Amino acid sequence: MLWDVTQELYLDHNQNSHATLHWYMVYLKEHYIEPGKTRAIILVNKKIAANSWTQVDFRLSTITAIQVKMESGKVLIINTYNDSTHSNAISQTLKIMWARVQLGGDETGNLHTLWLGDFNRHHLMWDESHNVHLFTRTNLDKASCLLML
Repeated sequence: MLWDVTQELYLDHNQNSHATLHWYMVYLKEHYIEPGKTRAIILVNKKIAANSWTQVDFRLSTITAIQVKMESGKVLIINTYNDSTHSNAISQTLKIMWARVQLGGDETGNLHTLWLGDFNRHHLMWDESHNVHLFTRTNLDKASCLLML
């Protein structure tokens, strides 16, 4: 595995998460100011050259992103944690992705996006059938924005 994403992570008494020595841990810049608000990190395997990826700052404690340079172009990897009470992180991620499309991605127009996360949205397409109690009209309506995206 070349990267891994984590949401709702465990932070120790020093406000750090833990991984083996084979991973770079990518925290948001805001983590060092308000670590208790951090909800998403990305682990990058140290087998990936450090000069082939960079962190992308979305300026939200719920979104962590990196851009990886590959032979086929650049891949933007976004890890989003969306609170169950609102859609702020989803909306903000969408705005940023749309702005990047408007700008043409990058200088070669060769940007791919991988959007991962815990969106806290429930729907029949991805939840198990024994969670039928989660399929309320409100929850299905909230999940519809993900389906449209």
